[in-house]
Amino acid sequence: MKRKERCWLWFALLAALWLAACGGADEPTPDRIATRVAEDRAVAATLTADAALTQISTATSAAPAVATNTPVPAAATNTPVPPTVAPTAAQPTPTPTPIIIESLPVDGEDGNLNLRGSLERNEGRNVLLPGFARAEVSNPLILRDRIALRVEVFDPAQGRSDGDGIESVTFNINDENGNAVHTNREERAPYCLFGGNDPLCTPFFFADNGYHWPNGAPITNGLHETAIIIQPVRGDPAIWVFRFRIEGIDSPADEPPELVAELVQMGYGALDPRVTATLVFQVEAYDPAVGNQDGDGIVNVDFEIYDPNGERVYAKTENTAHYCAFGGGEPECNRFIFADNAYHWPDGAPIQNGPHQLAWTAHARDGRSTTGEWMIEIENVP
Repeated sequence: MKRKERCWLWFALLAALWLAACGGADEPTPDRIATRVAEDRAVAATLTADAALTQISTATSAAPAVATNTPVPAAATNTPVPPTVAPTAAQPTPTPTPIIIESLPVDGEDGNLNLRGSLERNEGRNVLLPGFARAEVSNPLILRDRIALRVEVFDPAQGRSDGDGIESVTFNINDENGNAVHTNREERAPYCLFGGNDPLCTPFFFADNGYHWPNGAPITNGLHETAIIIQPVRGDPAIWVFRFRIEGIDSPADEPPELVAELVQMGYGALDPRVTATLVFQVEAYDPAVGNQDGDGIVNVDFEIYDPNGERVYAKTENTAHYCAFGGGEPECNRFIFADNAYHWPDGAPIQNGPHQLAWTAHARDGRSTTGEWMIEIENVP
């Protein structure tokens, strides 16, 4: 009986507690519910904004740097837009302009046969023709409007690049009549007929130069020969010969004016043919096609003196204006005073009384020359 009473007491206690819990709780008010909803929405908004900022930050750190004026999307948007730069399209590599240089073997050679170029044919002895296409090249070479010529040469004992072991290359062109029409000496590779440092060499156009060579000689149709003298640093020189024809010169150049070579002084400050104590012998020479000043277009002047018996008693070559038989000329010629030289010529022959012949020859750069002579009377020689 007592056990049953205890059990009912426990059940009664539990029921009372349950009724207290259920019946004692307060009902939530509307204000409390609204506040809780507002708080939940604020938290959700904060989380959404944080997520958006995290996405933009991650995209920015992974993307390449951009200019400061690149627009960045707002952080509050839910659709992230990467701040990215489109890659620049690759530019095509320009195609280099091809260098056209044809070649022909030389027609003859002499001297040092070790000197050569890199081309294998003709044992390396060839000339290069810069700017000439294959269709323009024949053997023998025919030129109608221009010329460009170059030599590539080296001494294999010194190296195999153009110019190795070479001191100089000299070009000499003669026309069909054997007249020298052009000469040029080159001391550095590339060795071009008309000079210059471009491997293509500067072409020489006939019409642009009035159908004259650089030294004034006329350009004419016919066979021309180029002697190419190659001087190595060590050893003997080599001579390569290259021939070409010029055709189609419809309007040949006018013949150049005659050279001027005039006697301007015999005695000191005088042209008196009677000489008693002092001889000067001065000639003024120039090429009017080049200029009208003493020395224009002139290479040198040869002087000769012959005694009454026709024996040559004196000779000298002057290379610079003013041209004086006994030197000087800057500005005055040297005087040859008979008494100061014991009445003997510089070569030792005695000075005689009587008629003497003064002769001179002026040589122009274009290969032409002109001569002159004059008779004088030497008197009062003891």
